Amino acid sequence: MGTFNAGSIGGISKAEICLKVAKGLNLDTTGVRLISISNSNLGAKRPKDMTLNSEKFEEVFNIKVPSIEKTLESCLKDYK
Repeated sequence: MGTFNAGSIGGISKAEICLKVAKGLNLDTTGVRLISISNSNLGAKRPKDMTLNSEKFEEVFNIKVPSIEKTLESCLKDYK
């Protein structure tokens, strides 16, 4: 069968995930300042796009994976 990438449909940045989770948990984000990875002074190089393509997984298993928004909603609901 091979190797499969399995994730949510669509992609958002890690920063967007953090903000959506914070909002879902009613956390204050007024002091949050977002910057691009290109503008950071990190020692190691970081990828700009870490999205996965789940089409092969969906096709082989005849499953429609949820959107990233639905996945986050589900995770927040389970957490609460």
